[in-house]
Amino acid sequence: MISFRVPPSAEWKGAQLTLDEQDKEPATLALDGPARPQQYPAKLASGDETTTKEPVMTYTILGATVDVDGAGQRAALGKRYLNLSVRVTNKEAGGGGGAFLPEFFRLMIDGVPSAPENMSDNNIINGQSSQDVTLAFVIPESATKVELEVG
Repeated sequence: MISFRVPPSAEWKGAQLTLDEQDKEPATLALDGPARPQQYPAKLASGDETTTKEPVMTYTILGATVDVDGAGQRAALGKRYLNLSVRVTNKEAGGGGGAFLPEFFRLMIDGVPSAPENMSDNNIINGQSSQDVTLAFVIPESATKVELEVG
């Protein structure tokens, strides 16, 4: 805990508190006036869906945000997290499950492939069932185009 005395005559106009970890994006809190609108997390469009042929799996984007936080970590300076929630449905008729691994997802960032930095546990998805997974990709703040590839 950090504490210090503030004189009663102190003026707080424009005062802010910045929490800053070396090589990480800082967080700033206004100490006077109304709270400022937060830039992050920025919600992205969701609901898109695609299906692969071998195996027959459907991937539905349930939610997507760009944030300075992802998987319990603060982004490095100049980086952001693309946080995704995806429903994966195994449409195969067979009874056995198929392994579901982080390698099933690739994010193309300005044409360069990237694997998820974090993903909910590796799963086995039985035929005719689905499971929701969460992923976090690190992207440059300057990225101009990102595309998700699955399968």
